[in-house]
Amino acid sequence: MNINTLLQRIRDKAKKMIFNKSINLCDLIDSSELFDHQYFQKQCLTENLSTSESRISAISSYLHQMEFWLIKPIQNFDGKWYLDTYPDVRQAHVNPLIHYIRFGRMEVRQPCPNR
Repeated sequence: MNINTLLQRIRDKAKKMIFNKSINLCDLIDSSELFDHQYFQKQCLTENLSTSESRISAISSYLHQMEFWLIKPIQNFDGKWYLDTYPDVRQAHVNPLIHYIRFGRMEVRQPCPNR
């Protein structure tokens, strides 16, 4: 096998891994009951951000575009507040809802003020 073939196989495998990870994170949010599509769309309109009509596409936008992290995906989760309150999460550059679902709940971190 030549080096170009090997490099192409590595690139293809990396793309597939990134794509699968993205799908898994969308599924994680979708199954968490912490994302209200209609509520999220209303919040986006208030902030002059456009999002897809599709629930999964909206979740993907929330997951991958940092400007959406500051939009509430549900009334009881405030990503901006979460990042401001937990600087370790902000410094890690991870989506605040993903952090909360995976770690924050178990660490008894609050998802929003006064909860």
